[in-house]
Amino acid sequence: MKKLIISLMMFGSVYSQCLGDMNGDGIKDILDIVNLVNDILDGDDICEEPLCLGDINGDGIKDVLDIISLINEILDGDDSCEEFEPSICDGLTEVELWGHYYDIGVTYLDLANQGLTGSIPLEIGCLTNLTWLDLENNQLTGSISQEIVNLVDLTVLRLYNNQLTGEILPEIGNLINLTGLYLGYNQLTGEIPSEIGNLTNLIGLELENNQLTGGIPSSLGNLTNLTILRLYNNQLTGGIPSPLGNLMNLTGLYLYNNQLTGGIPSSLGNLTNLIYYGLSLSSNQLTGQIPSEVCDLIESNNLWMSYILEGNNLINTCGGGTTGGSDNFEGDN
Repeated sequence: MKKLIISLMMFGSVYSQCLGDMNGDGIKDILDIVNLVNDILDGDDICEEPLCLGDINGDGIKDVLDIISLINEILDGDDSCEEFEPSICDGLTEVELWGHYYDIGVTYLDLANQGLTGSIPLEIGCLTNLTWLDLENNQLTGSISQEIVNLVDLTVLRLYNNQLTGEILPEIGNLINLTGLYLGYNQLTGEIPSEIGNLTNLIGLELENNQLTGGIPSSLGNLTNLTILRLYNNQLTGGIPSPLGNLMNLTGLYLYNNQLTGGIPSSLGNLTNLIYYGLSLSSNQLTGQIPSEVCDLIESNNLWMSYILEGNNLINTCGGGTTGGSDNFEGDN
């Protein structure tokens, strides 16, 4: 207890840079708490004082709790001052990005094909009114930062064809207004977050040509507005989730050149809007017979059989479809 009191008394001088958000009353209340605990240690009957803590307001109590929490984190070795640093967005009316200035209230930002390099600036997170962010076809490096996945008004996020690395943050599932998420042709690693299944307004989901591993989340079956799903040229494993058969608006399902195993789910027979090159499962490790429901789809939509059979160990029990060429067709971006 005495160590805590000493810590509280010294805190203002040592960590004063962390206290920027505390008002005068809050700091006074902290000192009141220090004096009160000192009285307790001295054996005083402090509760004879009116209401003991009655003069401390709500903000003060919150500040006291913040201080105690902060001291505990410091004692645990955490660099807690970062939590108390003022936001880089405070007081800004415009933001500098790659040498140009943009109004803090901008809603549409298209910087595709601009030869941009380096990492995505943290200041982009200050543009909280953005609904459209297009940075595709540049040479951007680094990761997709927390600042981007905090832009909850986004409807379109295009980071396609850069050199981005790291994992797709689970918090991307908070961008529930997204209709298009285009992260293909980067160097992203890790698993596809199941939280993407929260983005039920998505029409296009493109994560192709990365280094993604793990399974295809079954939660993607929640994205019933999807028309395009591109996951090809990754290192995905496991089976094709049956819930993908819920995506009946799909015109293209491109899963080729992964390491998928097992059979083709019969539920894919529900995807009656697929175009003739729109079911591409080749160059995986799929086995077993093609389900009759999928055979019916292949015949009715005249799907290209080579895009399903090649590079797998499937047994072709279907009579329809088109032989097609050996190269996969992935459609337009």
